[in-house]
Amino acid sequence: MFYGLGSGLAPLLSLAEQYGNQRQIKILWSSSKKNGLYFEKALEKLKKNPNITVIAKEGRFTEESIKKNCHQKKLIKGSTLSWDQAHVILNVEKMLRKLNVKSPHIIDERLTM
Repeated sequence: MFYGLGSGLAPLLSLAEQYGNQRQIKILWSSSKKNGLYFEKALEKLKKNPNITVIAKEGRFTEESIKKNCHQKKLIKGSTLSWDQAHVILNVEKMLRKLNVKSPHIIDERLTM
């Protein structure tokens, strides 16, 4: 699962393009800003690949929305990659741990500026 928040989706797009033919990828992307879903064209291209599922929404994903959109066994056994500001990523990791995703399965890139 790739979990992109805002502009943190950009590096995940290239990873999805590179590995989408080799494995199943689920992309969760959210923007905290209204009308902030600005990667629509790139995501439409990825949706053509049957191995890639894209779920985009305004507002952050909650534990419930992740449970609804992600099979529990795949969530626990797979890897989750996430990109965004450090404080946001820490909140995402906390939520994933509540969903029984173990730390070795969480890979993050904390953007600092």
